[in-house]
Amino acid sequence: MKIDTMSDDAAARKRIARNEALFRQVNERVKEVSGAFGSVDPSPVDFVCECGNADCTEPVSLTLAEYEQVRSVATRFFVVPDHVIAAVEAVVREGSCYVVVEKRPAEARIARETDPRSS
Repeated sequence: MKIDTMSDDAAARKRIARNEALFRQVNERVKEVSGAFGSVDPSPVDFVCECGNADCTEPVSLTLAEYEQVRSVATRFFVVPDHVIAAVEAVVREGSCYVVVEKRPAEARIARETDPRSS
């Protein structure tokens, strides 16, 4: 799935944003389980790429501190470098094997509404 322009279908962009929010929820569970061992083993944890492709299962290795840094902003997600969807997000930072993206305004609203930490 690749969407490169803002002129693409709004419904498709909304679906992408919802897919990304779902992966974020999965990663919150991964973090909870890994957090129990974080003080014993500070090595990176394999999270799931938070791109908008519903079929993606690419692992993204982050330390719990890196994960928390991304998660501290509700409109930011981490994805495999070639999974950036320019129509819905912009790259704000590059990690060693991932990039951090920030949602564009329409999709940012969905990201904030579905943020599991905002409740």
